[in-house]
Formats: sequence, structure tokens, C-alpha cells
Amino acid sequence: MRTPALVGALVLALASARTASAQHRLDSTQTHYRDRLVALRDTVQSVGAAIVVFRRDLTTAGPETVVAKAEHLIGTCERARAALLAAAPEFNHRAAPRGAAAAADTVQASARRLAQRLQDLCIEGLATTGPGVRADSIRAWGPYRTAQLRLVLDRFHANLNRFAGASRFKLPPTSR
Repeated sequence: MRTPALVGALVLALASARTASAQHRLDSTQTHYRDRLVALRDTVQSVGAAIVVFRRDLTTAGPETVVAKAEHLIGTCERARAALLAAAPEFNHRAAPRGAAAAADTVQASARRLAQRLQDLCIEGLATTGPGVRADSIRAWGPYRTAQLRLVLDRFHANLNRFAGASRFKLPPTSR
């Protein structure tokens, strides 16, 4: 006798769960921007990971290791910079989902600002060629430049999340 009531309750629960998930489906514009944000986030996070590797044992590493670490970080910065500059035009108030125009412009400006800071602080700032002993210069200036870069990275990530919220979706968690 309780079985039909239990089956009925299960059917209602499944139906309401389907309705709830249908309400959270993304349209094609939201899906496009979510995928674009995830790709940018992951690319920019690779810079953060490369900074950690660069800074590890920086003061005790030999000159060749310091230069190799800087070259790896520079390469990561170059790839991220290219991705940011390629993606920036997509984020404009005319193409953004409804209600996200201002956030789209902010992401666009933030992407361009981050690309410029990657150029200044990483690609040029940690260049492995130049006058003097480069390993010593990189050791001396590397921590400052990477700390400044982390601040810009954090602001960029906050702007990505703000745009996702304004576009009515959440970014999926990162997998490490």
C-alpha cells in the first residue's frame, strides 16, 4: 500500500529535478562565453603556476637554472599574452549576453591590461639577454615583478567571475 505512494513521490521528485535543471541550461551565447572564459582562465592560471616554479629556490639556484626558469616563465607569458589579445575583441558590450555589457567591457580592458603587464613585467622584465649578469638581475628583480604580475592576475580572475555572474552562469571549478 505504501509502494504506490513511494513511487508517486519519486516520480514527482524526478520531474521537479528535470525542471530545475532545465531552468539552468545555458543558451548558445552563454555557452560560448563560458567556454571562452574557461579557456582564458586556464591559460592565465598557467602563468600563475609558472610563477610558483620560477620562484621556488630562486635564491639558491645556479645561474643556468635561474635563466632556464626565467625562459620557461617568459614562454608561458608569451602564450598567455597571445591568447588574451586574440580573445579581447570578443568581449564587448554589443555582443555580450543581456545584462553583461559593462562586465564584458571590463573583461576586455582587463585582458588588454594583463597582456601589457605580461609584456612589461615578464617578457621584457625577465628577459634573459641584456647587459650585466642576467641571473643576478633576474634573482634581484624576479620576486618583485612576479608579485606585481600576481596582483594583475588576481584582478583578471575577479573580472572573469564578475562577467560570468552578470551573464547568469558560474564558471566550473578548475581541475588541478
